[in-house]
Amino acid sequence: MKNKKIYFLPLLALAPLLMANSPAPIVRTDEYNDFSCSYLSREEVEDINYDGRYLYNYKVTNNGTGCIESVFIQSDSIHGYIYVEDEIFDDLVVLPGQTGILSLRTNKDVNPEGEELTYRGSAYQKFIQDAFNNYDVEIEEKTSTYSSSPEYSYYVSFDSTVDIKKNDYEYGLIVELTYKGQKYAMHRDLGNSEEFYLCSTKEQLDLSQLTIDKLTMTKGPKYKSALGTFIVIGVVILITFCALSVGGIIFAIVFPIARRARRKRLENANK
Repeated sequence: MKNKKIYFLPLLALAPLLMANSPAPIVRTDEYNDFSCSYLSREEVEDINYDGRYLYNYKVTNNGTGCIESVFIQSDSIHGYIYVEDEIFDDLVVLPGQTGILSLRTNKDVNPEGEELTYRGSAYQKFIQDAFNNYDVEIEEKTSTYSSSPEYSYYVSFDSTVDIKKNDYEYGLIVELTYKGQKYAMHRDLGNSEEFYLCSTKEQLDLSQLTIDKLTMTKGPKYKSALGTFIVIGVVILITFCALSVGGIIFAIVFPIARRARRKRLENANK
């Protein structure tokens, strides 16, 4: 029994290292129910870029602390993800305390009024507050001429007080902007550079009417935390296996010798 306890010593010795390399909490969650959603209207649309002929609009009020990215609705006759749609910007979100119109396109001419709808949302629940108290924003326009009509892409660079170049975490931004008097909020992923993609358009934007109002950083899990955890677990398993193997070898050598010695003592005692 004492020898078996020794085999677990490597696990105890590496426990602090294992805890230190455990994955960071996931900031972005797939389940987000802290909101209210109500049916507004249904209209017939003709759009060759979509499957459906009907557009259902829902009013979503965000009662929580995270930005709502999308909501999955389901009933007996209709189901699918609903998003905030816009002709210029994509990946739009509903900010905490605000209300947005989310849309679902489908080829079913149904009226979900009277049906019980279930909702499941996805959101970015936690933010790094005050990450950009003072920041300089520069908007760059890039023109692509690969097609017959030019396409304009816009990128935004900024100065961050958080060192995202270490690439330890999955960083993103909640971008709040105003264009031609209308306010938008969107989520953008970040790599390890202080630049993010804003949008692409067929028509050139009027940058004099575009202002970045606020940048709020989202912080996800460590990129390397899971890998580090697997490495540590592998090392622990390897050390434990080696300890068991060495113990087995020692037992295989010592036990026959001890048995022969005991047998010899018994034979001498019987003479």
